[in-house]
Amino acid sequence: MHTNFRARFFRRVASACVPLLVAAGLALAGSSALADGTQLGRDAQAALKKLYAGVPAAQALGAKAHAVLVFPKVTKAGLFVGGQYGDGAVLRNGKAVGYYNTTGASYGL
Repeated sequence: MHTNFRARFFRRVASACVPLLVAAGLALAGSSALADGTQLGRDAQAALKKLYAGVPAAQALGAKAHAVLVFPKVTKAGLFVGGQYGDGAVLRNGKAVGYYNTTGASYGL
């Protein structure tokens, strides 16, 4: 019975907090990626270069791809209820051709 109370409690907390995190992520979605696209493109190129230097298989796979979507930094935080947000760039032939962002929410231990 104690376990059922705990499970119900976490479900209620999550059902109350997850929509708030999603709404906050959507509100931030267009803020920084488009405003500072050139810096984001450079950060994505640097992150991809670092990946290729450390993982030769990734470089071989990247050579076959038409384009690569790179998220140089995704910020995550949480305690029972969590969220994440990050901006990324689509790189084609070494140049940023588009910008995307990611948001997410989770709950649980």
